[in-house]
Amino acid sequence: QRFIPMDNQSFLEQLDRASWAKDKFAVIEDFLASYTGSRKPSLTSSELGKAIHEFSFTEEKFKALKRLHSIVSDRQNLGTMIENEFSFFDREEARKIVGLN
Repeated sequence: QRFIPMDNQSFLEQLDRASWAKDKFAVIEDFLASYTGSRKPSLTSSELGKAIHEFSFTEEKFKALKRLHSIVSDRQNLGTMIENEFSFFDREEARKIVGLN
């Protein structure tokens, strides 16, 4: 049986449809798991920003960032995404998570 990895658009749509943080994290895990045994998943900084934007609380945003930042293809844009998606007081921690500090 062939398993097809979840494309980024479907991932973002499912994330948007999930109502609760635990359901959103389940979508993240499903997305990552769909690539097991095949190529590595990849998100742009913009797509990561859209995913993080789905979460209301800072700790949830950090958790999503920790889970997804390693698959970002355009890491040079992570700083801009952090500026857009995190409050002034949370940016330093977000930069540490992705290795920009």
